[in-house]
Amino acid sequence: MARKAIKTFNKKFRSHFFALMSFFMACNYAFSQTDYKLDSLNSVINSIPDKQIRIDKIFEILDKNLDVAISLALGERVYALADSVNNQKAQAMALERIGMAYNSYGDHLKASEKLNDAMAMYQSLQDQDGVHKVKRSLGETYRAARNYDVAMDYLNQSLEYFLVKKDSVMLSRIYNRMGAVLFEEIFLEREGLGVKKEFQTPHAETHLIFEKDPQWKLLRDSLMNFMDLAKEMALKKERFDLVISTEILHAAFFTYSGQFDQSVEKFEEILNVIELYDLKEDLPLVLYNLSRLHLPEHLNQPEIAEMYAKQAIEESKKMNIKAYEYMGNNILHQAQAAQGNFELAYKSLLEVIENLKVFTSDELEIKLRTQEYEYQLGQNEVDLRNRRNQLWIVWISTFLIILSFSFFIYLLNRRNKKNKLLLQELNQKNEMILKQNQELEQINAEKDKFFSIIAHDLRGPYANVIGISKILNEEVKKKNYAEIEKIATLIEKSSQKALELLSNLMQWSLSQTKRLNLNPEIIQLNDLVSQNLELFREMAQQKEINLNSDMVEVIQVFADREMLNTVFRNLISNALKFTRTDGRILISATARNGDVIVMVKDTGIGIDSKTLKEIFQLDRKTGRPGTAGEPSSGLGLILCKEFVELMGGKIWLESQVEKGTIIYFTIPSSPLRI
Repeated sequence: MARKAIKTFNKKFRSHFFALMSFFMACNYAFSQTDYKLDSLNSVINSIPDKQIRIDKIFEILDKNLDVAISLALGERVYALADSVNNQKAQAMALERIGMAYNSYGDHLKASEKLNDAMAMYQSLQDQDGVHKVKRSLGETYRAARNYDVAMDYLNQSLEYFLVKKDSVMLSRIYNRMGAVLFEEIFLEREGLGVKKEFQTPHAETHLIFEKDPQWKLLRDSLMNFMDLAKEMALKKERFDLVISTEILHAAFFTYSGQFDQSVEKFEEILNVIELYDLKEDLPLVLYNLSRLHLPEHLNQPEIAEMYAKQAIEESKKMNIKAYEYMGNNILHQAQAAQGNFELAYKSLLEVIENLKVFTSDELEIKLRTQEYEYQLGQNEVDLRNRRNQLWIVWISTFLIILSFSFFIYLLNRRNKKNKLLLQELNQKNEMILKQNQELEQINAEKDKFFSIIAHDLRGPYANVIGISKILNEEVKKKNYAEIEKIATLIEKSSQKALELLSNLMQWSLSQTKRLNLNPEIIQLNDLVSQNLELFREMAQQKEINLNSDMVEVIQVFADREMLNTVFRNLISNALKFTRTDGRILISATARNGDVIVMVKDTGIGIDSKTLKEIFQLDRKTGRPGTAGEPSSGLGLILCKEFVELMGGKIWLESQVEKGTIIYFTIPSSPLRI
């Protein structure tokens, strides 16, 4: 029993092995036919002595050729020829042809590489027509690779260019491919090659999905728009080959959406165009689709399906397109079986099998006869069996080695990709940490310098208090009360200045550590300004400065009352400090676009351009004595900036030396502006 099982296994395995061998032989046969055609074409090309004329001839052949292998071979040849005569335009054209040939083969990676090389060469030649033609080809390549987002991006770039150029032929090609992308987006799954579940079994009402759902309707309308535009552009130049390509896409839409009568009508219109203009390249495909539409699962007219299938087979034989011949026979046997003509259906099925073997039969027969001849020269049956077994072992071993190596490469690539992603993530985090460290170092340096400035400014008032206190002691001992009163006034001023500086410093620190709470409310700005002006009225009178507001209309803002008071106190104090006797200070406000713009204008000593640029920088010492020797740290303006921005506004200055300073800041007029 074990021997019988092993024998059965060997028999089955051997049959699979010879099927695999048949496939390789089929490929060899196809290549031998291509080689024969290529040899004939090369003979014609080699007879042309002039290289440039030879290049033109190859491109002429490529324009008419449909054999992908020949396109690749001639593309490489014309590229080498163009390189030898330094014709970069021809090199770029050759690369584009090679790229599209690889695309037809299904090698989309090589296709994109060659097309990108072509685009780079066109760019170096500043040939924008060539660049954007290649972008259209790249769009088609990425569509074939099922990368629809990138495909649409390239097609849109090409479309923008040729819309300006008003090139109807290129526009027709682009719109056609955009339609093809959208068609596949609608009907095909993104992963794999399957049809979306909504269209797997089309019936008479499948098309209603586009009417019931707005998203589906939008997709349908967009597809129809692309097809209409492609057809319109093609008709402008009477390019009926492009019209046929677009109409086939339209008919396919009807088929997939279950509108079989409309699909048949559309395919019959295409047949009329093909016959009228003798454009038979797509004729077998159209006839095949018509025969398929009349099968029982669609229109259930098998006799018509049989008629079209026979026509498709006949046209396929004329063009020697074995794939269409196979497809036609496959439909034919289904149509005959549906009519009960099982004998004819059986014969048609045999034709399907023959079509599958057509590429293998001749080559296989030659190889078998060669082996028989060699075996007849001196090898017996045992040697023949041994050789076959050895060959079988070699093939299986080779297959297993290739499979193992491929799996190893797959695992290695996967691991490398994962490691690369991890390394990129690690580098990004390192860069982020480095940047944060640099920012922290800069902030710390700024704060260190800032606090050194503050410490220096605080030391002055307190040193004055200590010094004046000593003098006060001496005057008390001497009972010189007139001097005591003056000294007490000086102590009061120095203490107030120190207190003001400490208060600003404390508020700024709270804002930096996020411990300062923002409590916005609706505030009547006129009242708040009046209150702050009253606080400084006596100081203004002492310096004989005109301190006023021209606010007449009632203006309201949405702000934190304490913060806004601090801003006004600092700005008015600064204006008084740096304005000479007989000067003027004016506060005004204007509502604009949902904000209130406040202006504090003085006729003081102004600020030079260098200091103006550094006025809000933490690490710069911008403080200077006032017109009456009043001390200044520069912290007040920094605090104003912090508070204004916390309340949702912004602050800026305009100033000229000896002409005065204008400080503007904005405050939201309502909660909606925050």
